[in-house]
Amino acid sequence: MPPLPNPLPADKLSRKEIVEQIDQLPDHELIFALLHAVQSRAVVLNAERQILLANEAFGWAARAAGNTHYEGMRVGEALGCVHREVARGGCGTSTHCLDCGLAQATAAGMGGQVTKKLCLMERQLDERSENEESMVSVRPLDESGPARLVCVMTDISDAQRRRVMETALSEELQGSAESVRRLAEVALEAQAAESDNWRQARAVADAAILLSRRLEAQNVLLAAEKGELGVQLREVDSAGLVRATARKLETEPVAARRRILCAGEPGMKLVTDPALLRRALEQLLVNALEATPDGGAVKAMVKPLSKGVRIEIWNEGVMTDSVQRQVFKRSFTTKQKGTGLGAYSAKLYVERYLSGRVGFRSSNGEGTTFWLDLTGE
Repeated sequence: MPPLPNPLPADKLSRKEIVEQIDQLPDHELIFALLHAVQSRAVVLNAERQILLANEAFGWAARAAGNTHYEGMRVGEALGCVHREVARGGCGTSTHCLDCGLAQATAAGMGGQVTKKLCLMERQLDERSENEESMVSVRPLDESGPARLVCVMTDISDAQRRRVMETALSEELQGSAESVRRLAEVALEAQAAESDNWRQARAVADAAILLSRRLEAQNVLLAAEKGELGVQLREVDSAGLVRATARKLETEPVAARRRILCAGEPGMKLVTDPALLRRALEQLLVNALEATPDGGAVKAMVKPLSKGVRIEIWNEGVMTDSVQRQVFKRSFTTKQKGTGLGAYSAKLYVERYLSGRVGFRSSNGEGTTFWLDLTGE
C-alpha cells in the first residue's frame, strides 16, 4: 500500500470540547449499543481523529496499554503504539505514520471513503512490546456532523490458534524431515560415489536438512515471541562466529551465485549465546543475499567497539524510504512470497535476548548496511 504523502494534522480539541461533541452525537445511546455489539475493537472518532466513544473490546486493549481514560486520545495513543510520541502531535503525525494502515484508512475516511487497510502496529504493554496485525475498517458516521468516523480494528493475528497449529505441524514435519534424511543417507552409502543415484540421494538429504533447519528456526522464533526462549551464554570469537555462519549459508539456494566476504581480526571475544546470534546473522545475511544480483557479493565485517563489537552486513542495494520505515515490522515484506520475519526476528533476538542493538543505514552510492552492536553483558 502506498504511503501517505504527508503526516496527518496534529491539532486536537480540549477535554471540554470532546465532552460537548459526545453529548451532541445524535442517537448517542444507540451508537454506543451498536459499538458494544461488535466483537472487534470499535471507536467513533471526530474530525481531529480523537476518540469520542469506544466499545469494551477497545477498552480492554487500551487498559492493557495503561490507558483507562482514553476519550480524547487518538487510537494509536490509546493502544500504546511505540511511535505515538515520536512527533509532538501524537498518533498520525510522524513519518512512521506515513505507512501505517490505521492512518491511511482514517485519512481516506475523512475524505468520505469507506475503506479497509492492514495495520501492523507494535504496542508497548508494560515492560514488553507486542506486534499486532489488524484489518482496519473506516467509514463516515452518517448524519452525525462533519467528518465523524466509525473505525473497527479486527485482529487477524489469531495468535493463539496459529501457535497451537504451527507447533503440532512443525513437530510432525520435523520428524518426517529427519526420517527422510536418514533414508537418504542410507541410500548414499549404497551408491557409488558421484553416480547419478548418489547425486539424487545427496540432493534429497540436503533438502531434508534444509527443511529441518527452517522448522527449527520457526520454533525458535515462536518461543522468542512468547518470551520462553532460554539463553545460553559463553565466550566466542566474534569474527570466527561470523565466518562459520557465512560458510553454513553456502548450501542455501540463495547463495548459489553470490558470495559472502568476511572481514575481522581474530581475538575479538564476546560473551553471547552463539546459537541465537547465528540465527540473527543468518536472517540478515539471507536478506542481503536476496538483495544482491547474481555474481555479486555481500560483506560481513566485525569491528571492535570500546565495549563489545559491531557486526556489519553490507549489500549494494538501496531501500526506499517506505521500506526503511517498515523494515523491522513483523510480516512486512517486499517479496511476493516473503514472510516478513527476517529483519524482525534478528532485531527480536539481539535486542530482547542478547542485550544488543540492531540498526541500519541505506543510501544511494553507499548501499545498505545492517549493524549489530553487542556488548556481551
